[in-house]
Amino acid sequence: MKPPYQTWAPVLALVAIAGCKRQSETPPAPQPADEVTVTMLGTNDLHGAMDRLPPLAGYVDIVRQRRKADGGAVLLVSAGDMFQGTMESNLNEGAAVIRAFNAMGYDAAAIGNHDFDFGAVGPDDRLLDEPQGALKARARQANFLLLAANLVAKSSGKPLDWEGVAPSTIVEKAGLSIGVIGVASETLDRIVRADLFTGIETSDLVAAIEREARALRSRGVAAVVVLAHAGGRCTEFGRPDDFSSCQSNGEIFRAARRLSPGLVDVIVAGHDHSGIAHLVNGVAIVEAYSRGRAFSRVDLRFRDGKLIDRMIYPPRDVCPTQTRPDSDAGCEPGSYDEATVEPSADIAELIAADLEAARTINEQSLGVVAKDAIARAQTEESPLGNFIVDLMLAAHPEADLALNNGGALRADLPAGLITYGRLYEAMAFDNVFATMRLRVGDLERDLERAFTIERDVVSVAGARILARCRGGRIDVSIEVDGTELDESATVQLVTSDYLATGGDGLFSPETRRSSRIELDHGLMIRDAMALRLRQRGGMIESASLYDPGRPRLVYPAPAPVTCAARPTSGN
Repeated sequence: MKPPYQTWAPVLALVAIAGCKRQSETPPAPQPADEVTVTMLGTNDLHGAMDRLPPLAGYVDIVRQRRKADGGAVLLVSAGDMFQGTMESNLNEGAAVIRAFNAMGYDAAAIGNHDFDFGAVGPDDRLLDEPQGALKARARQANFLLLAANLVAKSSGKPLDWEGVAPSTIVEKAGLSIGVIGVASETLDRIVRADLFTGIETSDLVAAIEREARALRSRGVAAVVVLAHAGGRCTEFGRPDDFSSCQSNGEIFRAARRLSPGLVDVIVAGHDHSGIAHLVNGVAIVEAYSRGRAFSRVDLRFRDGKLIDRMIYPPRDVCPTQTRPDSDAGCEPGSYDEATVEPSADIAELIAADLEAARTINEQSLGVVAKDAIARAQTEESPLGNFIVDLMLAAHPEADLALNNGGALRADLPAGLITYGRLYEAMAFDNVFATMRLRVGDLERDLERAFTIERDVVSVAGARILARCRGGRIDVSIEVDGTELDESATVQLVTSDYLATGGDGLFSPETRRSSRIELDHGLMIRDAMALRLRQRGGMIESASLYDPGRPRLVYPAPAPVTCAARPTSGN
């Protein structure tokens, strides 16, 4: 059997327990009778992209057939952020995704930050008597466990004891016990909307993994797999020990380096929407982008019940012939493992009604045509970011300026008629408006801190934000119509409830305590924007939204900005 990764030549590596070796070009020899392979297939950050599930299920079916033929098995897992992001999932608070995952035979999933986004059960999350009600409902619905070893109850400091949620589990595969642990980024305390994270806090990610892994090893598991909604970034996958294309300070890389050697065999990562297929401190780490674009694979080979090697595959695109891997255009999976991938008709039928219900809403015209694509960017000023805050300020004309976070931008607005569905994809989160009356000086100090940490930049309307290096430190000023605002002045800001209540850590606790914050639970931001677009009509183009010659954000370097004082010269 010729492995599919040979099409990546000279690509994939066979990762042995003691190190790595290049995979040969020749097909592997038949598996000895005393050996068995468990193939781990992982997804992450699906964000409700349910149209990718039928072809993904086709790949899973092929691998299951291969493993059934040689006496092995498939372990199918998710590293979190399963639901929030598309109309077809959001309309039912992720129930359709879990229904499909059940049918596909998922074995376990981690909880991600956006899995909290639906709040209480039902459309009105102001009724926060049970702020994690929707997530708890999904855990009860799932035929597999949701795992969260480092999400703990504030009242006890112990892992969450919800029905269907556990720190770890043991899954039986091909006569072997595989231990599976779930963890989430330690940043969840500040990136989940505060009222939806009530009563929960994150604990040390590595300590939680070590605790659970040691307990699983004591119970005799043959391997330990961690599902981590925490990630890193790489762009090349030719060798698992080559980190030249990686941002190796990513959270999951730092965590893997701290783990005791030999305790964990595989980490399925997520959260960063990037690709990983690397070996760190003896741990195979994989991540496969987002929105169902690709899946991860690690083959675990056992002899006499002992793990003898691991084969790390590069992220595999579900629709490899598409020019844009994240496009929702027709998908042609092609072949995999010397078999033609047939999208699952059963999964397609299972989700058909959900896709149709979403399509009816998504196709509603907003009466505005985009002359060209309105592109997003999360780490620099962008036409889409400016477009969003311009509409926010138009919806609240009493405000002086508007701010929004880069992480709220989820997809470009393509050229052509802007529909509600296109706007929904661009702004998938159900945030409401928040207005804040605050001192200019407090806002400037918060922005100074934001520029010095690794984070997405804000978008601004109604003003310019100028960040300069002065005396070895960053100094931010806010300018309106060419005039710098006095630090002692007070301004009214319109933003999202997410930022105003502490999300992303943009506003310090001191700023939030000293500011007058009002939440508007009328129209959601997205729906207010849709209303403004219907009233406006006409055409827009990206050049009218972002002028590189006069940017709204001026700063000396990409975040995190470091201002090193130059040494003074003297005799």
